[in-house]
Amino acid sequence: MDRVSAAALSMPPSGGIPTTGNGHPDRHDLVDSYRRLADVFHHVLSEQALDTLLDRIADTLAELIPYDTLSIFEADEAQTELVPVLARDRWADEIMRNKIGFGVGIAGWAA
Repeated sequence: MDRVSAAALSMPPSGGIPTTGNGHPDRHDLVDSYRRLADVFHHVLSEQALDTLLDRIADTLAELIPYDTLSIFEADEAQTELVPVLARDRWADEIMRNKIGFGVGIAGWAA
């Protein structure tokens, strides 16, 4: 079977990779998502501004794995804290103003 019929495809309510009626991703859509990830990796390896790169990563993630909130932090090991470098959230301004100490909260604990 080269292509799954449109009737057998279902899109998760929040977006993401379409699945066939059995819950598995359509092969062609999965390949397309891998190509988009490879494109992001290409940009990671090329020279560009960090802000531009982080926006590109966040945009691609939103296409592949829809999210309501996304925060990316840089670990400042000397100060033992996480410094926000990107936030996509209704509270983004507040997130960007606050550093998180290592061991504090879920993000700090993961650091």
